[in-house]
Amino acid sequence: MFTAALLASAWWTAPAPASAAAYPPPAKTAKDLAHQQSLQQQRSARKPASAAKAAAQFARAARITKTLWSKDGQPPLLTVVTLHKVYILRDGVLQLALPHPTGQLSVLWLARNLPDQWVSWPAPGVARLNSALAITGGASVSTDTGELSTLQLADGTWIRVTRGSFAVTGTALTSFDPGTNGPLPPTDPARPYLRAGLGATLSLDGASVTGLGNASAPDDSGLVWGRGATGHAVAVKVAGGYAGLRLAGSSGVALKQVTVTGSAKDGLVLENDTGTTVDAVASQQNGGHGVRVGHGSANRTLSGLTTSGNTGFGLAAANISGLTVDHLTSTGDVAGGIELSNCTGCTVADAVTKGYPVGLKISRKCSHVTVTRGVFDAVTYGILVGSQADTVALAGVTVSGSGAYGVDIGGHDVTIAGGSIDSRGTGIRIGPTAARISVTGTTVHGGARAGIAISGNGVTISHTTVQGGGEGIQIYLKPHTVLLDTVTVNGAHNAITVAKGAAGVRILNPSLSGFADNAIANSSPGLVVEGGMLRGGGTGIHTQASMSLTGTRIDQVTEGLHVGSGATLAAHRINVLAEKIGAGVNPRSLLALEDSTVLAPIGVTGDVSFAGHNVVAPPPFPWLGAAAIAAILLGFLLEALHATRQPKRRPTREVAPRHVHNVS
Repeated sequence: MFTAALLASAWWTAPAPASAAAYPPPAKTAKDLAHQQSLQQQRSARKPASAAKAAAQFARAARITKTLWSKDGQPPLLTVVTLHKVYILRDGVLQLALPHPTGQLSVLWLARNLPDQWVSWPAPGVARLNSALAITGGASVSTDTGELSTLQLADGTWIRVTRGSFAVTGTALTSFDPGTNGPLPPTDPARPYLRAGLGATLSLDGASVTGLGNASAPDDSGLVWGRGATGHAVAVKVAGGYAGLRLAGSSGVALKQVTVTGSAKDGLVLENDTGTTVDAVASQQNGGHGVRVGHGSANRTLSGLTTSGNTGFGLAAANISGLTVDHLTSTGDVAGGIELSNCTGCTVADAVTKGYPVGLKISRKCSHVTVTRGVFDAVTYGILVGSQADTVALAGVTVSGSGAYGVDIGGHDVTIAGGSIDSRGTGIRIGPTAARISVTGTTVHGGARAGIAISGNGVTISHTTVQGGGEGIQIYLKPHTVLLDTVTVNGAHNAITVAKGAAGVRILNPSLSGFADNAIANSSPGLVVEGGMLRGGGTGIHTQASMSLTGTRIDQVTEGLHVGSGATLAAHRINVLAEKIGAGVNPRSLLALEDSTVLAPIGVTGDVSFAGHNVVAPPPFPWLGAAAIAAILLGFLLEALHATRQPKRRPTREVAPRHVHNVS
């Protein structure tokens, strides 16, 4: 970096070289001629001593500007704007120093006063920057909304602002491809970019930025506020960038009503920035993520983001703490709606995601993540909590339309409170790597597989309703310590199934109804069922392993209990009312009844032991119903008898004489 103060203090103009003009003018325009005339007038007016001093100052400035040129990519042509002077260089050699008016300098002034090789005016309202432009040393440059409507940047150029300011107002800023007269393609390795660096202020109002950025370095990726830069973008459209808009170490940048579209990589990138405010920002149809956030300041809030049609996630946040994403809307982002990775203390509130594989992905090393409300509609997963995530709370979320899993949990210490989960496959899957999972007060609509599938450890499902599903609640593989407390399952093929490998399973106060096959199908030794109502379906309890049943009512089923071979069912204080069989006990099995009632046409088949006071009998005859039916039949009989005894009985209403025809 050159010493800006030295350049700012120089008031001289470059002396003429001994042999040739300061820059070759193969096709001189009026402004080139005016420059030459100005140089000649200044040289003739100076005394030899003044000329010697100017030459020394010129040499010093040449060294400083060459240092700048060598550190900034060595562009063939370079324009340097400082507080008082404009310098132009070719191949690192200082060609001209031109004083400029005090205050803010306009791009229009540059186009009118610098040689066409550096800045030209190819069409009315259009300025073309043919050289790289460095704004520094306290200088301030702006575009004009009057005569200037478009600022074109030629291939290999750029605009860098350091310790200065650049304001783009009501102007279209674009790269220029002479072959197509349109923007340069993102594959161009020297495509222009606009970057604000240390001590810079970059402001865009009502502007458009098209076709900037290349793959050579992250800070060259398009429109960039770098380390120590500030400013704002209001009512700005960024299109066709490499990475559309990037904040990297910036401070206090405000983004409002900004739209980023068609970038080759990510649309909006926020990294290591502080004090950023975001309002009504949209990122669409970009080749990477719509919005990528990482390594930023803690406890930041991003509100009102809209993403759609991006190849990556709508929003991807990584390596950050205290992030709050509020009211984000993601539609049709190919990888999914939101991805959190290595995110600590982050919150997602009132998000709406719709479309591709996953609505919300909470993955690698996420901890203490809270998701409140929101609607997640995805093709495969509504919400995915990865195996390395822990302490995740889902409160009042709505998941719909997922083909595989509404919520898929592989992490630890995950809670679901309230909300509604709907899936065409499985509503909630608690995988084998999951542990210490709680689901409370949630409504789950199961699909073809299950409402809730449990294979993790330390799982509690309480006050939760499952509607439909091939299996209402499925406990499979080898989970241990599973509690189902006051669960309701309606309309599932099997309301609850417990696999052989499960251990420590307890079911308290279940309400199971409308099951086509079994209310509870058990293969796990030691299953405990207490209380509850099993009503309206095939078999109440079908067990292939020893278990206990206490205080449960089984009603309006085809078969109350079925005990498989080698199993013992210990039933205490139960009530069974079955349409066919009260209890079917296979050979080498035992039903131990204590203080229970079994009412069915066929009470118990197989081995049974009794303790306490038990009743095994046919169901009570419905005398009141039979009496009602008998009374109805008797009424019909008496009416028929009365009719046969009076075949010629006239109707009770008065009949008009035959000769009277006009009756109403």
